Formats: sequence, C-alpha cells, structure tokens
Amino acid sequence: MLEALEDPEASYVSPYQRATVYEALGDRETALRCLEEAILPRDAWLVWIDVDPMLDGLRGEPRYAAVRARVMKP
Repeated sequence: MLEALEDPEASYVSPYQRATVYEALGDRETALRCLEEAILPRDAWLVWIDVDPMLDGLRGEPRYAAVRARVMKP
C-alpha cells in the first residue's frame, strides 16, 4: 500500500497528502520530508498547514516550523 504513495507510475498523491499519511502512521521523518517536498511545486494543500489536525504531531518540530515559515512568507 505505501509503495503506491511513492511510485511515480501510480496515481498522483501530493507531497502534502503523503505527509499526512506518514504522520498518521507515526513516521515523522518521512512526513517532514514530504512537507519539505511540497514547497517547491507549491502544493495547493499547503494552505491548510496551520489548521490541519493531521499535522498536529509535527507542530513542535523545527523542520515543520521552517516549512511553515516558507509557506506563510509575505
């Protein structure tokens, strides 16, 4: 099942959405990596970064704060 999340030949799953899945599975490192990957293509889901309860477990992480700062940059 998780292979489909990372397989470019499978259906597209945005990096942000992958981050929420990995966080739900307890894989914090991969979740943070996916959030970082979501920045460059300007993943539309990033508009939810402040309020998505699926990301609550990441909010205290410095890497999460760095992603958030880049997304919310004026």
